[in-house]
Amino acid sequence: SYRVNSHCSIGAGLNAVYGTAKLIRNFGSNSPFPASGNAAHLKGDGWGYGWNVGAMWEINPNHRYGISYRSKVDLKFKGDFYSDIPEGLSTNPYGTGGEEIPGKLTLNLPDIFEFSGYNRLNQAVAVHYSYVWTGWSTFQEINATSDGIGSVMQKDEKFSNSYRVSFGATWYLNPEWELRAGMAFDRSPSRTHKTISIPDNDRYNYGLGFTYHLSEQGSLDAGFTYIQGKKGSFNEEGVEFVSKGDAYIVALQYNHSF
Repeated sequence: SYRVNSHCSIGAGLNAVYGTAKLIRNFGSNSPFPASGNAAHLKGDGWGYGWNVGAMWEINPNHRYGISYRSKVDLKFKGDFYSDIPEGLSTNPYGTGGEEIPGKLTLNLPDIFEFSGYNRLNQAVAVHYSYVWTGWSTFQEINATSDGIGSVMQKDEKFSNSYRVSFGATWYLNPEWELRAGMAFDRSPSRTHKTISIPDNDRYNYGLGFTYHLSEQGSLDAGFTYIQGKKGSFNEEGVEFVSKGDAYIVALQYNHSF
């Protein structure tokens, strides 16, 4: 990062992303194969690389605005694939009869743009807000391949670009205590093409937290967030599905400056 002057700072960085994955497709209830077997099984790990840039404009200590951009990352997994479908079966030419073969898959992670702001209205109250745009349209399918065979497991996902808007406030109760509350709306990237593999829905986030200053050097942060996933239904291959998911997040952090 570099501070251009008393009002403007810029920064840039490189991202190295490591991931592990296991994708399993079971036989359906109407399958002629044993229910305990796997129609497809892929397990592996891999790396992806990207970059990020950002800038902050500080009008004064009470008013500041920031923007940032994080590039998309293609996470390239390599590992082993097998299928319990007999090898060479005419209805599925990618069966391996349980034998492992090399497999690979590229997961396209999105680019992200964010704008955020902080305004301290008076000694007691400040508001903060952000808008995050995520380029999820880069993620169109899950497609595992093997050299010499081609595609061994494919599923359309057809994600759309999404966004997240949030608003919160801080109440500076006294020199020791800062109280916070906020909420956010997170739009689902799978709103136009839902699948049972990733049955996502729009979400509402509600958060509470505080900062307690233990001393001039040390402080304690705590937060609680309730994520409320909207209930949604969709049809896949003639079967009706209903999905809903809530989550609770608790965070605790100690800060120390030297």
